[in-house]
Amino acid sequence: LGIDSVLPNTRHDRLAAVERYRFLQHHVPAFQKLQVPIFGIAPHPKLGDEIRMDSIGKEFDIIDRYNPTHIVHLMGLEEGRGEYNNFGDTGDLSTYSTGGHSSMMRRYQTLVSMDQILASIARFKREHGSKAQPQLVYVSSAEVEDQPGFTFVDGMRDNLGKASVYGSCSLLKEVLASYYHRRHGVESVGIRLSTIYGPFARPGSLIHDLAERTVHSVAGENADKYALETIWKRREGAEAGALEQIIYAKDLAQAFVAAMQFRGDRANGPALIQLGSRDTISMKEIGRRMSDYLSTLTKTIEPNQLAKETLEASTGLVTTLNGLNNAENEMERNLRLLGWSRTTETQDGLRSMLAWHIMKAYPFAPPNAVSTIKEFLDTSQVPYFGLSSTLPCASGCGWHGKCGSSVWDAVIEESRAATAKCKYVLYTVDLSSDLVELKEKPSKSKEKIDICNIAFISSSSVLAKQSKDSRWTIITIDGNESTVTEAELSLAKLSPTMLFSDKVSHAFYADNRKLKASIDDAMSAIQSVNMNSIKEKTRDAKRKLWLLPRSKRHSVMFTSRIAFPKGHDINSASEHARFVMSNFGVKMTEQVQKQIQFYQHASHLVRNNLLRSTNYANNVIENKFPFEYIRSNWLLHDLKSDEGHQLRCEIYEEHATWGNQYMEDFSMAFVLAKRTVMMDLGQKVETPDSPGDWYPLIVPKKTKSTKEDVIEGPEYLEYLDPSRKSVAKNHKGSEIYISFLSHELTSAGKK
Repeated sequence: LGIDSVLPNTRHDRLAAVERYRFLQHHVPAFQKLQVPIFGIAPHPKLGDEIRMDSIGKEFDIIDRYNPTHIVHLMGLEEGRGEYNNFGDTGDLSTYSTGGHSSMMRRYQTLVSMDQILASIARFKREHGSKAQPQLVYVSSAEVEDQPGFTFVDGMRDNLGKASVYGSCSLLKEVLASYYHRRHGVESVGIRLSTIYGPFARPGSLIHDLAERTVHSVAGENADKYALETIWKRREGAEAGALEQIIYAKDLAQAFVAAMQFRGDRANGPALIQLGSRDTISMKEIGRRMSDYLSTLTKTIEPNQLAKETLEASTGLVTTLNGLNNAENEMERNLRLLGWSRTTETQDGLRSMLAWHIMKAYPFAPPNAVSTIKEFLDTSQVPYFGLSSTLPCASGCGWHGKCGSSVWDAVIEESRAATAKCKYVLYTVDLSSDLVELKEKPSKSKEKIDICNIAFISSSSVLAKQSKDSRWTIITIDGNESTVTEAELSLAKLSPTMLFSDKVSHAFYADNRKLKASIDDAMSAIQSVNMNSIKEKTRDAKRKLWLLPRSKRHSVMFTSRIAFPKGHDINSASEHARFVMSNFGVKMTEQVQKQIQFYQHASHLVRNNLLRSTNYANNVIENKFPFEYIRSNWLLHDLKSDEGHQLRCEIYEEHATWGNQYMEDFSMAFVLAKRTVMMDLGQKVETPDSPGDWYPLIVPKKTKSTKEDVIEGPEYLEYLDPSRKSVAKNHKGSEIYISFLSHELTSAGKK
């Protein structure tokens, strides 16, 4: 059982926690369900079985509820050195305080939960006698040694030493563990952590933002967002170049696994392990190395100058931070007790961390015209980032070797040659073995249009064995619906980037099973994805309406959806799944059920206001997780848009991860809901002169060069403040949108 405070409780932070949970679930199938925090708060709202237990006079008990064999208690984990003071409480968003900050309440929550866990184990030992107790591993901090608030020297008077809240609270956890061991025989293993670096660092922490600054600076994106003259001040000693011990995240995870198996002699008290390491470095040196790795364009301070300043500052420091003088002894002790030692060298760890941030920022393609990033990845060990590391190369969603082969590889050359002279493509995909004919409506237009008709069919189908259809260019795939994977089956529909020639700007997909497509339909959709700018308020006499000023608009994805009447629960994943399954005749399977449950859980956690303050609620316009009722019987892709490519790959990866046939619309709805929560997808804008509903893709505003405009502090404030957002624009200056052609639902439930 892993325990975390899941703080802060903003919508996007909870969604990030869900994504981390899915990462674990995807790679560790036995990983259990993520729980909303329901203990460690005094008092806390009673939920589920707690209400029943309370009615019969029994308190909440973690072992009774979960029956764990191991408990890993991560609550209270901080970056340390003063970085965590406002984490979760910035901008008057404290859960515990009205109109102010309350960093002590979350520390109190940590200590209460520690006491609850120890008390639960003590009760278990009383009731079950010789039965082995659950193995408890909890986090402490190296700040216990140098910032606890008093000295640890025997025989001396109680001189008050330097204190930090983190160091003092960590010490109190160790005292609680010692008390329960002495009075109740409760065994535990405390892990004193030094500074952690690697993947999944907390946004807003110095080490995370140094990596983000490096990556985005070299790509020429918002280089002043993380100004060096301000971010050093977040961490005690960082500006002076103080040396610290650091530990790579993967090594730390291995240490926790070793601690979970520890059964050594604890006669003199509970086990307490300090993860000693030879890695001693300053934050400024970390920043310098990252800059050197990518040769960043940032000119705030030259690397050589930074190295000189770091060296001068470091030589003047007493290197006792994080117990550096005891590092060698601790390393020997760790090897003897746990059989653990660090395996990652500092240089390899930093390069790996930087590579992870690159793949996080650019998961499906490198930024344009930046060769440095690709060169760096070619020489680095890239940690695993995405949900699916084996997306087909033919999807165009894998780079730096992160893709695999597929049945599409054999036809790419043929398909690209067939569309070499086409600006537009109308295409369909039907890999059923019993396919006899392709549906198509005759075109009413007499104009010659630069468009190709492409049909991808199975080589084993009836149609493939007959004479060719003159209306379509038929390309046969070696496989059918029963023999290819879902990632292969859905590739052409969701991510056709590599299938058509570079001349093709738009590709219109039509589902052969659901509708008869025509060139007229395709061209009508293509003509609907651009809107001209309006410089001043204008009267449209034909439509009898006024048009307000606007910039040029361009939609990178266009499809249809069902518009439900008001009152329908758009937050329900199970309702949406039933809609999709009925549309395509999908039967419930174990894997489909898993996808539904995960989406439902994500929606619940994001919207649940447990442990949230009213201050935060006032900053959220709509607390929703809106599933769009998409019906992608047809789908228009803009193949020339980087933003369109990113969106297609997000949807394709999401769908391929679950692998549920005909559930593309479900996966697509989840991706768009996530983007809405993260404020990457805005609210619908008024478009009276367009047949579709338009939703803008939004991005953080670029900061100016002045210090007053530099964005500081936790990133989540950007999600709450619309003034820090703007509509994304393409290279032509057009604002970027996605659009839907909406259909009303009739009383019979059909469009």
